[in-house]
Amino acid sequence: MKSYIRVTVLTGVVLLCAAGLSAGELPDFPAIGLRVVSSTNFEDGRTQALLKDTAGRECTVSWDVAPDSSALRKITELRDIVNGWNGLEIRTLSLIVSGQTVEALVIPEKLTIEGNDIARFVPAGLGLYYREYVQFDFRMVKDSISMRIAGRFIDRTGLAALMQRAIDNPLTFADKTNYMARLDRLDRVLEELAARNAKLEREHQLLRHATLRLFNTGFLSGPDEIPEKSVKRAVAIKTANPGFKADAVRKALRQEGIKLSGGEVELILAVYFNEWDD
Repeated sequence: MKSYIRVTVLTGVVLLCAAGLSAGELPDFPAIGLRVVSSTNFEDGRTQALLKDTAGRECTVSWDVAPDSSALRKITELRDIVNGWNGLEIRTLSLIVSGQTVEALVIPEKLTIEGNDIARFVPAGLGLYYREYVQFDFRMVKDSISMRIAGRFIDRTGLAALMQRAIDNPLTFADKTNYMARLDRLDRVLEELAARNAKLEREHQLLRHATLRLFNTGFLSGPDEIPEKSVKRAVAIKTANPGFKADAVRKALRQEGIKLSGGEVELILAVYFNEWDD
């Protein structure tokens, strides 16, 4: 969603004004049962809409790029989690869309767990995040002890039980490792390592390819390309038969109709297996 900023110069002072969006420019909120009450564009390029559902429950949604159908579905699921929570009375519900991540910030008027209102222990509200799955991440405070409550959201009952344990034993809970949060962080680290490994593997493969081409020379010829398919077969044959020397690998390749010179096979074994023809 583009931000429309009108700049007017009055007595040397530049004023940036917010402009309202037309209905046609807004996401398809009616498709998820929400009616637009008002909308505003801000200077930083974000747009915010005040919305109501058929039960009259209000929420705000803000975005820098208009939410697509996937983000709208996440908005619906987060609202269902919050609105279906028995014992939770909502003062405000704000949803923030950033790409495919939707964040819900709930400021509770009242939050009853095991017959007690614990809203005072979550002064900054409840934070829910929906990326590939729903997570929670917020702070609770009791007896001046700050406790981070974070992990993967399974259901409201489980989250309520976790919050009650934190209230019952704030010192102990504050010192505990949040194993769900650790698992989520571990998942992210593993994903990052897998991506980094794939990148390094690709770079290594390109380096090998360049080395083969650079050193595949002959008398008054080259450097020449060795077909990648031929290289892969030579590597596969050598891997399956570690004792094969260059002549044996070359013979096996010929039986498959792949023709490589003796020098090319020796070069492949040197680059991939560190085997040099003495």
